[in-house]
Amino acid sequence: NSLERCPMPQVLVDPHLAEGAGHASQAQFNRFLEIALASASEAEYHLLLARDLHLLSARDYAQLEARVIEVRAMLLGLRKRVLAKSKEPRKALEK
Repeated sequence: NSLERCPMPQVLVDPHLAEGAGHASQAQFNRFLEIALASASEAEYHLLLARDLHLLSARDYAQLEARVIEVRAMLLGLRKRVLAKSKEPRKALEK
C-alpha cells in the first residue's frame, strides 16, 4: 500500500527542522521546532478534512494520524531537550 509509505507528516515538518538546525542559537532552533509542531497540527487537520470528504478511508486516516502523533511526540521530546540545553549555564572556557 503506497499510503503506508507516505511521508506526509515529515514532508511538512522536515523543512522547518532543517532551517532551524542551521541557526546558531538554541532559542532560534526552538522557534523552528514550534513551527514544525504547528505544521504537524496542520497535517492532522488536512487528514481530518480528507477523511470527512471521503478522500481517505477510516483505516488510512488512522494509520496516517498515528504517524502524525508519533512525529509530534518526537518533536515535543526534542523541544524539551533543546529548552533544557538552552537553560544550562554556560561553562567558562578553561585556560
